[in-house]
Amino acid sequence: MAARLGKTQRGAPLPKRKAEALAAAVWDGDPRLPQLLSEWQQEQQGGPIEQEFKHHLRRLAWDAYEQRIRNKGILALPNVYFRRGLLLSDDGDKQGARKEFLAAADEAAKFPFAEGRNEMLVRSHDALGIIAWQEANFSEAMLWLTMAEEQQTRAGGNWVPDLTANRKRLEGIIGAPQAR
Repeated sequence: MAARLGKTQRGAPLPKRKAEALAAAVWDGDPRLPQLLSEWQQEQQGGPIEQEFKHHLRRLAWDAYEQRIRNKGILALPNVYFRRGLLLSDDGDKQGARKEFLAAADEAAKFPFAEGRNEMLVRSHDALGIIAWQEANFSEAMLWLTMAEEQQTRAGGNWVPDLTANRKRLEGIIGAPQAR
């Protein structure tokens, strides 16, 4: 839900009523709730109180994922690690996110169902490529994106629709004179 709030969202923006209902449930009795609702009333996306709220939501999610991992038993949980990676990436912790995306890929390799295994491998490798790209490590980014693209093609999936376009954009960046 936190990723669907603010100026830039991952996924469809959270409708105003749903966002308000979520805030009222999560911050019931919290003195910041009226300030948050005021920010939204004034169409102030990404304001300081909303940032606090998003951080709070990410911490709640992290705690739930942490509990799930502690109680996982013998199950492979690639999606849990992947989502933890997204949380850390959203918080700006690229190193932590990289660790979680690597764990997601490792867990995906153990997943018994081919479709789920392939999807999480593609998503995890793509995420690793995006992190390397953000860090201007273009050669590492190309390795991950190429691996993700090949896996997606081999499996006949389309889990990351913009994967090929991103790889081609990166090729253009790598080939540009200032990147050398």
